[in-house]
Amino acid sequence: MLQTPSAMSAETNSPSPTGGVARNLAYLLGARSFYLVSKTAYTIVIARLLGPALYGILNYAISWSVAFLPAASLGLWAVMSREAGLDRARGIKTAGHAFTLRIFSSIAAAIASAILAAAVETDTSVRTTLLIISFALIGRAQAQYCENVFNAFENSATVLRQESVFRTLELLLGAAAALAGRSVECVAAAYAVVWWLQAAWGFWRVRVDLPTLHPGWDGAELRRLLRQGIPLGVSSGLILLLGTAPVLLFRHVGTREELGQLAILSQVFSIASLVPTQLAIAALPTLARAMAGRGAGAWDSVSSGLRASLAVVLLGATATCAVGPLLVKGLVGAAYDEGGRALGPFLFVLLPRSWGTLLWNALLAQGRLWAGTASALLGTLVLCGTLLATQGQPTLDSVIVSMNAGQWTWVAALLIALHPPRASFSYRRTLWVPLLFLTLAWGVMKILSFLGPMLAGTAAFLFVVWGTLWGPLLFKAERQIFWSYIQRHTRSLRTR
Repeated sequence: MLQTPSAMSAETNSPSPTGGVARNLAYLLGARSFYLVSKTAYTIVIARLLGPALYGILNYAISWSVAFLPAASLGLWAVMSREAGLDRARGIKTAGHAFTLRIFSSIAAAIASAILAAAVETDTSVRTTLLIISFALIGRAQAQYCENVFNAFENSATVLRQESVFRTLELLLGAAAALAGRSVECVAAAYAVVWWLQAAWGFWRVRVDLPTLHPGWDGAELRRLLRQGIPLGVSSGLILLLGTAPVLLFRHVGTREELGQLAILSQVFSIASLVPTQLAIAALPTLARAMAGRGAGAWDSVSSGLRASLAVVLLGATATCAVGPLLVKGLVGAAYDEGGRALGPFLFVLLPRSWGTLLWNALLAQGRLWAGTASALLGTLVLCGTLLATQGQPTLDSVIVSMNAGQWTWVAALLIALHPPRASFSYRRTLWVPLLFLTLAWGVMKILSFLGPMLAGTAAFLFVVWGTLWGPLLFKAERQIFWSYIQRHTRSLRTR
């Protein structure tokens, strides 16, 4: 349950107790873990039932709506999280005014999406699918608002319950629609129903837990939120384009089969990138308090986060290089063989994505909204420029190159904007040594590529394991924490 207004007033301007933070993080991890599992299952079932050609269209339609989602949310989630983290009472007022703006902005975004879809799509089936997804955009934006409220007030237990119910429902209804109609339109309709149901439940839960939260109509406050939210909305949209632009382009320059191969890669990337995104959103209230104090602790957290994300992404990407082709073939069928071959290299893009997400949220915690927008714009321009510079029709390999170029440009721009103080941030241990290790891991895989992807990927994976547990990726204190965690859970398993 969210705290009552009296409890919130007692804790205004006070950081959450350590136990509460840990409990909130545990619930959040549970919610994100369930989301990952359910969306992975959804992807496997729907991709196998529809096949590459139809699944590519479905993924394109969802990517289309995601491109309009920042216009519906206006970046108000970050404003709510930052202000609730600094002052809970003010956070409630902000959430009420954000609700008012979200209603109008989501309807406007859905109308714009539908009009543009009708204008640019000549295929009747694709146009119908986009119109259905545009209607779903309103429900998804409202459901996202409710989740933003839960995260802003550090109440991830409700998020866990919500994800458990509605992601399961999405899987069941989507599979039933695919089996019944074998059409993209049927699956899109099921998708829309689930998001509207989730929005209705979310509003009821917010109303029960926060009875003092009402729509706000103060003109000055609405204008203030718009001034802060618009650059966040633009920045969020540009960051989303860093992941979805290739799919939107392929719809118009490639075949439906090729779009389906890219759709599998895009969906895996989207699911995996949600982990750092959601963790950063949940950590924003705490990070805002740390940044407001201007202490070294905030930069210690950022530094540890960058190193840890490098280790996790490298372990996942190298392992996928080894088993990705067999895994994709076994799960979604031989029709997606080309996507399986490119999956491992594609997941290396998760590294700059994770780093960029953390650094971008550090900028938000400082309240530097336009700096985050400018950084995302630069990365998006590089991505689109490299994609357009491709000679002839883009391929999966050229998409990987373009995405890396855009994402790393974004990271570099964020680091320049943040300019962490050298006294609190070790550039050598946090940036240069990990990036050198990344290059070596990639080199190991390429040098041994003549042995085949499984052996080459396995060798690179073992190299990363060594770097994480004994090598230079983590600080000594971080490795000790990791080892103590393993030992504690090993003893627990033996006891059972």
